[in-house]
Amino acid sequence: RSDENVGLMKANVGNSLLIDEANWEKIQFSDLEANPIKDMILVENKILILRQSGELFQSDIDSMTSWNSVFPSNRYVSLFSDGKNDFFAIQTTPNTALCKYFVQDNNISLSHQIDNVLATKIAIHQSNGKETYFLAAQNDGVIKISDNGEVLNQYKPNGPNTNKLVRLFKSTNDNSSRIFAITNSRWFSGDDTPENNNGAICIYENGEWKNIYQKEIAKKVEKHDEHVYPYFMGLTH
Repeated sequence: RSDENVGLMKANVGNSLLIDEANWEKIQFSDLEANPIKDMILVENKILILRQSGELFQSDIDSMTSWNSVFPSNRYVSLFSDGKNDFFAIQTTPNTALCKYFVQDNNISLSHQIDNVLATKIAIHQSNGKETYFLAAQNDGVIKISDNGEVLNQYKPNGPNTNKLVRLFKSTNDNSSRIFAITNSRWFSGDDTPENNNGAICIYENGEWKNIYQKEIAKKVEKHDEHVYPYFMGLTH
C-alpha cells in the first residue's frame, strides 16, 4: 500500500489484523517529505512507484531494498496496470503521450506510445483474445485504440464552454427542449482586469451548446459606472 504522507508499507496478506498499523512494515525513503509517492503498481515480480516529481522507480517485490530509476529522462503523472506483464504510463516529458510498457526477463521496454494524449482513466475490453482500450483523454474526449496503438475512434462530448457551473436546468416551457447553464464567474477581477471567461450563460438547443458572452450582455446593460460586477444567481426563460 502507498500513502503520500507515510510512504510505502508492506504486510502479509494472511494477517487478519491489517487494520492495525503495527502489522505493517514501512519501506524507508530518504527524501519522502520532499518527493512523496504519488502512485504504485505491481507488474510481474516488480513494484513500480511514481514520485511526486514525475520520476518512475522499480524494485524487486521480494526485497525492495534498492530502487532503480526507469527511463530517468522521462516524467509521468499516472500509472495503470491490467494485472499482466505490461502497464501504461501517462507521460508529460519529453512529450505528452500514453505509453504502454512490457516487462520481460527483468527488463522494461516500450511496447508503443500514442503521442499528444494526456489520459486520466483507462478501461480495457477483451474480445476474441484481443484487447481494446478506452481512454478518458481530457480535452481530446474518449479515445478508443487497439492493442497495437491504432486509434479506432474518438468521441468528443459536447458541453457548455465553462467548467464552473452554478446551475444547470431545463426550460420550463413545455414546447422547448432548451437546457441552460449558468457559470460562477464575475466579469472583472479585483484589480479591474478582465478575466476573459468563456461563457456567462450557456444554452443547449438542437444538439449544440451556444455561449452568451459577458461582453454581449454588457452591451444590453445600462451602466451608471464604468465597471459592472454581476453574479448570476438566476435566469428567466
